[in-house]
Amino acid sequence: MVVALRRPNEDLSWSISTIGRFPDADYVRRRDGAYGRPHFGKRAAFLVEGEYYWNGFGDAFLIDQHDLRGIHARRFERPFVRRPVTDDLVAALRETRLARIAIPQNMKRARELFDAAPTAELVPAFGRRLIIDATEKLWVEGYR
Repeated sequence: MVVALRRPNEDLSWSISTIGRFPDADYVRRRDGAYGRPHFGKRAAFLVEGEYYWNGFGDAFLIDQHDLRGIHARRFERPFVRRPVTDDLVAALRETRLARIAIPQNMKRARELFDAAPTAELVPAFGRRLIIDATEKLWVEGYR
């Protein structure tokens, strides 16, 4: 994943500057031969706010903060035991994903794609959403 920032110029136009390349997610070969993400696979969480950016991947509860030059500013880390992915979690995910299919003709293919994807062994430590609030505290979305 290439991360680019949109920055306001003095004339209120916008510039884009690239920070760098970061791994995005686990990609694996599915049973149907195509590549995709495993259910409950890790994904990048990324936030740019002010003069900093934060990123983490969910394989541990670990989020790094850098300034816009790429210099590491600090690390947010806390003990976290990842829980195993159970059949009930996979069934609930399948039900949720298939409920989003609006066109009935697409349901069969959606089931095939879901069933062809492998499942990770552990639920990620957090989701993809990071927020900095008005008091500059970092909020991390739980994995759902």
